[in-house]
Amino acid sequence: MIEFDKKKYKNLVLSKYDSYENYAYILTNRFGLEKKKDAVTKWGQLTNTNVPTARDLPIVAKSLDLQVTDLYTNAEEVREEITKEQIKKNPNKYEVSNSENVINLTYYKDNYVCAGSNEIVNETVNTKPISFDRSFLEEQLGKINFDNLHIVNTIGNSMEPTIKEGSQLVVNPIEKESAIVNGAVYTVIYYGAPQVKRIQHNPKTNEITLISDNKDYEKINIILEEDANDFKIIGRVVAHFNFI
Repeated sequence: MIEFDKKKYKNLVLSKYDSYENYAYILTNRFGLEKKKDAVTKWGQLTNTNVPTARDLPIVAKSLDLQVTDLYTNAEEVREEITKEQIKKNPNKYEVSNSENVINLTYYKDNYVCAGSNEIVNETVNTKPISFDRSFLEEQLGKINFDNLHIVNTIGNSMEPTIKEGSQLVVNPIEKESAIVNGAVYTVIYYGAPQVKRIQHNPKTNEITLISDNKDYEKINIILEEDANDFKIIGRVVAHFNFI
């Protein structure tokens, strides 16, 4: 079920614009929203059923420095549905294009990362390019460097409910980023097994904790100096879906 996140919206509006009245004025005068100010002020009232329409949402998201999908309580599910529709509309999604408006991501069909136990991973290189509209990727992922962004499969259930078993992960290589993002999901190699885990990094002790979103799995603590030969971060998971 897609649900507008009224609590998040309320907190953002009040922290950024001080009051609904100020926000309504700015939305209509600065951002060009074609809506009566009284209607806008009702969006922030938790007891009111009024929410922005699909036509209003892009303007609301822009005014709050968000992506449209961030305005929903289940942002990941909404983002997945939008991505799914985008690919369905592109019948040439597996064709290589040299257009500057198209980004081709390498999909490793037979490569898997484990979201669970250390299962055997098929390392056969079998790739396909998947084409995305540049503006669509920028809207969903931000203006990150798309070079070497790639897609891999998952097996196992240790990251459920966040990442479903059999999902595809869009991975940004660690060398393209300046630092580890605490709390983000990464693909890693631990004792030779590619895995996908949430990472917590303690810069003071230089320790890393690998966390499974499935609470049936225990945390794994790593001391980088001691485990350097057995642990490597591949990249940050910037998107995931499960329909290829």
